[in-house]
Amino acid sequence: MASESIPIPRNKRWSAVSASANADMAYQKFLKETPDAYEYVCVCKRPGGEYDEEEESGIGKYQPIECDGGQTCLCRKPAADHPDHPWTFTKAAMDKLTTYRIMMDLRDPDSFSMYIFNDYSGYGAIELAQNLLLDFQEASGNWKERWVVCEALALLLVGNWLVPMNMIDDGDLVQETVILLEHMFLAMLAELEKQDSLGANSNIRNLGLIMGFYASKANEVRSAGYVNTDTDSKTKTYQGQNFVPYLLGYTRKHNIAMYGPSNIDEIIAEGEEEAEENDVKLPTAKKDPWKWATAFTAYERKNQAAFYGRRRKTKIGGDSLDITTFSSQERKAASFTKKDPLTADMIKAIKEGLVLQLA
Repeated sequence: MASESIPIPRNKRWSAVSASANADMAYQKFLKETPDAYEYVCVCKRPGGEYDEEEESGIGKYQPIECDGGQTCLCRKPAADHPDHPWTFTKAAMDKLTTYRIMMDLRDPDSFSMYIFNDYSGYGAIELAQNLLLDFQEASGNWKERWVVCEALALLLVGNWLVPMNMIDDGDLVQETVILLEHMFLAMLAELEKQDSLGANSNIRNLGLIMGFYASKANEVRSAGYVNTDTDSKTKTYQGQNFVPYLLGYTRKHNIAMYGPSNIDEIIAEGEEEAEENDVKLPTAKKDPWKWATAFTAYERKNQAAFYGRRRKTKIGGDSLDITTFSSQERKAASFTKKDPLTADMIKAIKEGLVLQLA
């Protein structure tokens, strides 16, 4: 007699009919059916960049001539079999990345040949980022799943999947969201430190890589003017100040080699100079040293009631901007052809829980 599968509870943040919900449920199903979901696998190329001929470090020798999805390249090969390979991620993070990318497409009117309002995909990226924050918050007590969220965010960032949110007309919301994402990562590092999972011999194989990606993107958003912080502020909570110096504080304390971006040496040098100028020190409190819970609650309260051109939101995240949650009439009204871009078969499949991946 076949054993019955364990039912997967549906997260309450989703609508009754929602392709985002289906993608999330597929990920939860993956976790339950994959005993080694948190094991590491290789990717053959540096995420977010093609081969750089100017790279002369040892890392460069791992760049393949061509990626063929694992047929002959290292993609999806067990990292344990290639201990010196630098580009590794958990299986769960790779699946989580796919989930988030699907959700981003579902919030892009261009994918449906629709026009809804200016900056729609940008606000969709904000909604996606908020769902990521919720995933992290809801994984409290499960550091492996929290690390997966941080990995997936790093991959989204280097792949420029969240870039549309930088273009919305609410610069304050962009800055607050970016800063909270950084705050989340600092809280993750503190959690890992508390359980002695930082250091050169950490069982987190990609620790230095993920830290390098966060450092690189933090520099980019500040150089572009999306995040402006007062580095002279004496505030006791993280508000975007000294992010890279804080990362360097952890690398020095635990002998972590930060790598990944081609300009990582420059990023580190600038961060060290900033750390010295501002006398940057890591917080020492044993419980929630970065005051993450307070920061998350404050952000949630401030942004839970928002109106993004279509209908008022009452909570952060969710699927209000997922176009599959619209009524057929709403999609028709915004469609270039004035026809519903979702066929009857597609709508039926969504209602049955199937994942909708757009070409």
